[in-house]
Amino acid sequence: MDINEELDEIAFHSYAGYVEGKLLVSSLNLDKLVDLSTDMVVELTRVEMGCLMFYSEKTRELSIEACKGLKLKKIRKKAIIKTKNDVIKWIVEWKKPILLPELDKSGIKEFFLTISEEIGYGIVLSVPLVAKGKLIGLFNLGEKESGKPFYKKDLQMLSTISGPITIAVENAKLYENLHKSYFSTVSALAEAIETKDPYTRGHSERVSRYAAVIAGAMNLPAFEIEGIRVAGILHDVGKIGLPEGILLKFAPLTDAEFNVIKEHPVVSARIIDRAEFPWEVKLFARHHHERYDGSGYPDKLKGEEIPLGARVLAVADTYEALMADRPYRRGFPKEKALKIIKEVTGTQLDPEIVKVFLNLAEKEEI
Repeated sequence: MDINEELDEIAFHSYAGYVEGKLLVSSLNLDKLVDLSTDMVVELTRVEMGCLMFYSEKTRELSIEACKGLKLKKIRKKAIIKTKNDVIKWIVEWKKPILLPELDKSGIKEFFLTISEEIGYGIVLSVPLVAKGKLIGLFNLGEKESGKPFYKKDLQMLSTISGPITIAVENAKLYENLHKSYFSTVSALAEAIETKDPYTRGHSERVSRYAAVIAGAMNLPAFEIEGIRVAGILHDVGKIGLPEGILLKFAPLTDAEFNVIKEHPVVSARIIDRAEFPWEVKLFARHHHERYDGSGYPDKLKGEEIPLGARVLAVADTYEALMADRPYRRGFPKEKALKIIKEVTGTQLDPEIVKVFLNLAEKEEI
């Protein structure tokens, strides 16, 4: 090894440490992690193209997740790569980097030419991502920008860097699966509650969606957006105990009946408290009917005393309620609903959040 190669290896190990640290603090959002990993591998190897694919053990197929590089045509994300021969079986069994000059196994070269045709770029090296002895994906790389060939030390380096990437991808997949599971559970709960009132069916799902879009436009951290999204699904769970005679009443509510209605955020918070969510879902649900001027309920909080997530929910909840049909009135047209939102800004709703919301509504992103 000459001095330049030694410096390259030192630089690699330094970069490998950086990659591992970057992945450890990166988002658990799988799509973002896929893009980040692909960017870093392309930067590390200085290749013209890098493509990350996931392997499905169930279907024995590979799907394209991300491609980065020079002059790369637009790929069909999630495109499936199939093979008529036993190539995937070989890859799954050996789980070793495959270099184009060494493709003397039957069908393997044909298989990677199929990938090349799909992404419009030649593949010269494939590095497996292996977790707990199972193949979860492949990094497929094109030629180096320098035109130099890949050497065994390149394969060793890439095998090293694939370790933290594999762990990060596995963690993100686990988080995504858990997320889908609990979100399906809370959505089912909200839907079961809303069956009592056909006029509010789908209300919580829409409020959750609107609130998440508003929070995203406010550039809140992904963790906070997720908490607001879950709170949107569960904010009215306390209505489970409301008498149907009040919930479905066609005439205006009496003061006594409205006082019963005003208890539902407290009941929602009490129910949610048992779930031990990692976000302040309980507080968001309890305070989504507070008003910015302090005249709301249940605690008459004012301005920034009201949790930010609850203020976001209040805007989403108000808009959805205005647009939806109710037993005592038809839903308002969008223009009328936005006019009312503007009228209650500063009294009922946070002006800064309304500003973000109106901008989204103008661009038809709500």
